[in-house]
Amino acid sequence: MNIDLHIHTSKSDGVLTPKEVIDEAKKNNVSVISICDHDTIEAYDDTLLKYAKKNNINHIILSGDIFDSNRPSLNIKSFFYNQIEAHPSITFYYLKGNHDIEASLNVELNNLKTFKEIWTTYEIDNVTITGIEINGDIEDYIYKSLTLNANKFNIVMMHGQIINSASSNKKLISLPKLKDKNIDYLALGHIHKYSEMALDEKGIAIYPGCLEGRGFDELGPKGFVVIDTETKKYNFHQLTNREVIEQEINLSDTTSEVAALKKIENEINLIDKDNIFRLILKGDINYNYDNLEERLHSLYSNKFFYFETKIFLHEKIDIENLKKGVSLKSEFFKIVDEDKNTSKEDKEEIYNLAMNLFNGEEIN
Repeated sequence: MNIDLHIHTSKSDGVLTPKEVIDEAKKNNVSVISICDHDTIEAYDDTLLKYAKKNNINHIILSGDIFDSNRPSLNIKSFFYNQIEAHPSITFYYLKGNHDIEASLNVELNNLKTFKEIWTTYEIDNVTITGIEINGDIEDYIYKSLTLNANKFNIVMMHGQIINSASSNKKLISLPKLKDKNIDYLALGHIHKYSEMALDEKGIAIYPGCLEGRGFDELGPKGFVVIDTETKKYNFHQLTNREVIEQEINLSDTTSEVAALKKIENEINLIDKDNIFRLILKGDINYNYDNLEERLHSLYSNKFFYFETKIFLHEKIDIENLKKGVSLKSEFFKIVDEDKNTSKEDKEEIYNLAMNLFNGEEIN
């Protein structure tokens, strides 16, 4: 049995349509999948559910957040539960995340398996799916009360931020406190960037992320994890047609706008043009760059799926030249330069802050 625990579709922030998700699942012999769209459950439309039924995908794990708010509209909630009720041959396993902990309707459906604030376990052949909903502090009894059969392939579902130490912080999931619990796969929700950590000699803890980032706070490859419970192996499958990429370039070694454009071209030349791309420019320069941003957008806006710039360039400070003047600015730099109690590093920081102020920039 193969299981995928966290998928977004094009119905929210993913790139694949629901049918394409199922196609990919079928191609990789996935028999249990998880759809985790935000603030919409349109992915559970008739097409997806009919296709899942046709391909004998009869277990769908919902590792949240199904809703992106604790107060989704009644129409969205009703649609979600109506779709589950309309497909009794598919069993849904729904672990609420922090975004939808209070967003459910008081309904009972035979094919909807939910979790509580105590450990709850469901069995699929030789696989157990055990989860707990966290609504508040993570007390030690939560870790101590988790009991799993060593002869089963045990998937444990939790939602929250982790810490890889036996921390006393009750807001974080402590990985060391989950060691030696017979966990094969710790399916974590909440973070949208893929990451994996060894839990112990037996188990692995994984944030599978999502199929496509929603913005520049969700960088890196996106996709899902396929688990083969018989071989106890897992693979991350990157499925997005595009990535969200952010690249920083320092222009301090350029002497003109032409040289800056050439350096930028050389450094971003290999980036796939289908990507969502943010270019960050930094450095101290001694030439006018008023038209640089406009030039960049004219060159690259149509070459990437989306392109934007963040410019943090500063005028290169020529202290000796500044000291020759008779302005308030010159007097300030003379005083700082001649101060023998201030280190060179501190002076440079003062110079940069002062230039920002003189140029009318905001100081954070």
